[in-house]
Amino acid sequence: MLGSNRGAGSPHLAEQQNGECQAQAENQSTENNQTNASRSEKQTVLIANRTAIETISSDAQAQRAEQRAETDLQAQQDMAFYALLMFIASLVTIAVTAIGIWYVKRTLDATLAAVKGAEIATDAMKEANRIADQAQRPWLTVDLNFDFTDEHGSLLFCNITITNIGRSPAYNVSVFNETFGDVMFGRAEDFKEISANMMGNYDEPYSRIILPDSSERMQINPKAIYHTVMAGTFTHPEVLVIVNYQLSNGQHAQTSAWFEFGYGEQRNPIPRGVIMNRDNIKTGRIGYVRVA
Repeated sequence: MLGSNRGAGSPHLAEQQNGECQAQAENQSTENNQTNASRSEKQTVLIANRTAIETISSDAQAQRAEQRAETDLQAQQDMAFYALLMFIASLVTIAVTAIGIWYVKRTLDATLAAVKGAEIATDAMKEANRIADQAQRPWLTVDLNFDFTDEHGSLLFCNITITNIGRSPAYNVSVFNETFGDVMFGRAEDFKEISANMMGNYDEPYSRIILPDSSERMQINPKAIYHTVMAGTFTHPEVLVIVNYQLSNGQHAQTSAWFEFGYGEQRNPIPRGVIMNRDNIKTGRIGYVRVA
């Protein structure tokens, strides 16, 4: 019976075992499917999370970039605004400086005008004083005439007349009879040079005073220097009279006169041996220098 039952139960057992195996396989498959599904879901979730993270990161980066752009734009706008303020401040400074310079220029112009006006007034006062002084000062003139000692035409003397035509006395009047000597620059220039060099020279201890509207007379001898040329020997007697005097304030003054003698109306050189007389010998004032 036992053998029969064992033999009879083996198929049932095998069937049962197969069913269990099949059930286990199905369970295993189900579990595998569930595991795969769970893995898929996890992967999907991971992918979704990663995508979300990347999206969030991208959005954050974009937002940060936008914020930076806005910050940069704001900074640029602020810089432009401050630059505009600085430019306006510079314009205001330039305008204020220009106004200040204009006022300074006006002040300087006014000062210069005042100085110029003062200079003009001073010059006018000096000129008025000069005119007043000259109107009251002494002025000496020099005149000359000559004569011969005998009928042979011996030229002996010249009469010099010094007259004060001013309004105050001329002090320490000193008269010098000079000669040109060697010509340095020409007669006219030499005349001025000799007069300038004699300025301030006075007779010592003699002091002559010539009052206004008064005259002083004296005699001097002309200097006759003969020069021999191919046409003969000639002379041109000359008188160079230098009169130095002083004003009442001690200032030096001078009157110089240059006279020349010659043959005939043209006062040509006088040949040696010619009998000179008042008819053929003429004189004239060549130069006249007055130095205040």
